Amino acid sequence: MSDAYDRWQRIFASSAAGFVVHVDGVIADINETAIKILGGADKNDFIGKRFMEDFIHPDFHPIIKLRREQLKSGGQVLAPVEMRIRRLDGFLVDVLSAATGILSGESLYVEVLLIDITSVKRRERLLEAFSEMMNITTEEQNPLDIKGAMRHLQQAMQCLYPESAYAGYVSFYSMAKHLPFASRTMQKYMQPTVYTFSLLPAGFEKWLMDTASDYSQPWDDESALTAIIDIPSSVENEGKAVLQPFVMDGRAFGCFFWTFKKGGIPIRLDEDKERLKAFSLAVLSSIKTFFLRQENVQRTSDLGILHQATLQIGKIDNLQDIANAVLDILQKEKGWRPAVIRFKSRTADILETTACRPARAMTEEELRLYIRKINDLVRKPGQGMTGYVIEHGEPIRSLDLPSDPRYIETDPGIRFGIYAPIPIEGKVEGAIGVESADYAFSESDLAFLSSLGELTGMAVRSVRLIEVLRERVRWLEILHDINLQVGVEAKPEELYAILIDRAMKATGAESGALLIYDAEQNVLKSHAARGWLKTITKEPFTARDGITGTVFSTGRTRLSPHLEDDPLLLSRSRAFVPAARANIAVPVKAGGMVIGVFHLAMKAPVSFSQEFIELVEMFGSYAGIIIRRIQLIDALRSAQSELRKAYDETLEGWARAIGMRDDETLRHTSRVVKIALAIGKAMHLDAQSLEDLRRGALLHDIGKIGIPDSILRKPGSLSKEEQRIMQTHVSFANELLKPIKYLERAIVVPYSHHERWDGTGYPQQLKGEDIPLLARIFAVADVYDAMTSDRPYRSAHTKDEALIYVRTQAGKHFDPKVVEAFLSVVDSIDAQMDEQ
Repeated sequence: MSDAYDRWQRIFASSAAGFVVHVDGVIADINETAIKILGGADKNDFIGKRFMEDFIHPDFHPIIKLRREQLKSGGQVLAPVEMRIRRLDGFLVDVLSAATGILSGESLYVEVLLIDITSVKRRERLLEAFSEMMNITTEEQNPLDIKGAMRHLQQAMQCLYPESAYAGYVSFYSMAKHLPFASRTMQKYMQPTVYTFSLLPAGFEKWLMDTASDYSQPWDDESALTAIIDIPSSVENEGKAVLQPFVMDGRAFGCFFWTFKKGGIPIRLDEDKERLKAFSLAVLSSIKTFFLRQENVQRTSDLGILHQATLQIGKIDNLQDIANAVLDILQKEKGWRPAVIRFKSRTADILETTACRPARAMTEEELRLYIRKINDLVRKPGQGMTGYVIEHGEPIRSLDLPSDPRYIETDPGIRFGIYAPIPIEGKVEGAIGVESADYAFSESDLAFLSSLGELTGMAVRSVRLIEVLRERVRWLEILHDINLQVGVEAKPEELYAILIDRAMKATGAESGALLIYDAEQNVLKSHAARGWLKTITKEPFTARDGITGTVFSTGRTRLSPHLEDDPLLLSRSRAFVPAARANIAVPVKAGGMVIGVFHLAMKAPVSFSQEFIELVEMFGSYAGIIIRRIQLIDALRSAQSELRKAYDETLEGWARAIGMRDDETLRHTSRVVKIALAIGKAMHLDAQSLEDLRRGALLHDIGKIGIPDSILRKPGSLSKEEQRIMQTHVSFANELLKPIKYLERAIVVPYSHHERWDGTGYPQQLKGEDIPLLARIFAVADVYDAMTSDRPYRSAHTKDEALIYVRTQAGKHFDPKVVEAFLSVVDSIDAQMDEQ
């Protein structure tokens, strides 16, 4: 009995949940967690006080009384309920409360468990407010009914703070006068006013207007801060008012207000400013949408167009088609042309026209000449309107293009234009431009084009990630092909020539050379060369001679975008270098030592991207591996192990590429690999199967690289169409990885891990043991880690909750044998995770 009591005391004292013990309603004991929840310093603040009367919000007194009667009637455990309690400082806290009770004689001993769910409830109320605000943008809302929109706004405000005495909106002045897209109908209705649910006390409205006006001056886009103000007793009983500015287009148009009576403030308002800011941003989004719909009721709203654009261009997998689709949307939905989309070249410091719609219809030949004209006139970043936007990253709205010094005329008679950047991973790499001879574009038009530019950038980013992924698949295939030709009987010079040929083909180079260090003569000699580098490298180079010697001695890659201007180019070589050529020279390393230099040369101008440099350096690394193999043929197996390691590092690089879109995806991948391998070992898989499982786990979400960011990062639930798009990631993974032979056994994990034991999964609705074993193992690991990890839309489940779910899904979602193996090792898995 003493041991049990001691254990209970330890739990009571150290629990993450709050415990309050009261006898006949009077607090007898309380743990540290409950003291913190109730805002006290120590037990003395609570012992002897009445739990219900002093701490439970009056709205919940009937529930407390009913639960006490249930305990007195023989009930020992009461199910958890949500309620609100008042802290010592008067602020309210949302808790989940459960109770157990023992009736001893005439006294009722009750132990109350308290879990603070305030942050959860705040988010719920914020989501309720968001949901209410969404009503403003629905088709049912008449876009001319300002009062109806304000009713939704006020209801959203009450959702955020249901305890407020008054809530509403203060308009500083006629909003319509400051909106370039406002109609005369808008100006008729939008006069300075205060919107509230109920009649304000005498004098309160004037005080509110004066106070809000005083606080309006410093409010702008960068410093829109919440104000918390004491209400003077001359206006209202003691209390506080919260003012949250409503800022649009750099101007404070008004503010939201909530008032709280003394003792009625639900939380520390200074700790809730982020939520108020989010609410304000949500209102801003909804109101802007409302105004855009008001501008043209007969047309699909701009947000609707953007939404459809997201779905449409999110399915496209190449840059050209994305650009054409965007211009088609502008022409169909807005009637805008001429229009153009231009991007920085990825291989040179020039601008390229990706798509354009001229002012008049043209034949294919006329269009080709028109695009060439644009490219000749506006060639570099900074030139013309689109070049200026790309260089400076700022959108432009011009109402007098002929007098704009940045404008370069490509069509006669053009007067008006808007131009928006296309940002990709934080850098502006392209621009959309729309022009007109007779339509003066508004600021809202520019805002719409800017949003479309951002969506275009997101789509292009996804395409580029896919291109990088495909490029790395191609690299891997090239290296694998080279590896197949490296054997004991292979001739060194033939292997070197194959390496040069493959590198030139992969990079588009016109010349290449491989030089290997001869330690006896202390020179670098050419062992394979193609093109004009064959002439230049015919004579050996000393270990510190020119570009080759410098790369060898320093062990660092050297880029020569204009080879003829490189000061390290030897005079003996200069005569053999064709004009306008670029060169990249990378060290060839083996065993941590530089043993040679690998050259590739191509026509200039060229922009050496990071991917390009990595590709050439990879060939340099493989050259080192091949040389080392040839030099140490008895270490063949070790060299093959290095190549396999390179394969696996490539797989891990792919996993990191997925994490570029979502950091949590990368951490999730690392964890599920460990969990899946632990289950596989428990099921006595052989070494090859475990390796296949590891590779498949690393790549299980690789198909999501083809899913648009707007769907992948969406915090709320997906629509049916978005769910369908999301589910295509497994098929995309299958198509992407299928050509790679060494992954043929591992591919079942990314392709089949969403199948279910009962046959209700996807993509093939496989059932039972028809589902590959590796996919069945990974499904358990994936679900367990997902449940026990935080997500943007929910907090992590406890380990016990996750284990209960896994057990109950045996024979439904999961293979029962896999579940049994998982349960046998889950404790060791968690211990390993905790250590790491």
